[in-house]
Amino acid sequence: MIDYSAGERKLVVRDKEYIVTVHHNSKASWTAAGEYEGELIYANGRSERAALGEWIAEAKSRRP
Repeated sequence: MIDYSAGERKLVVRDKEYIVTVHHNSKASWTAAGEYEGELIYANGRSERAALGEWIAEAKSRRP
């Protein structure tokens, strides 16, 4: 059985910790959402790890 519930993960970007919520949308679709320096970032991926990686990449692309 697939767990479609959301979970929180701690991610570190530029030596600061951020709480990101990750949600399993369907068999091959995950969404990560969290606030980075006052801006909300959403990222999608085919796995939880991919969605979190996309979130980190998007956060790093923003100005510190």
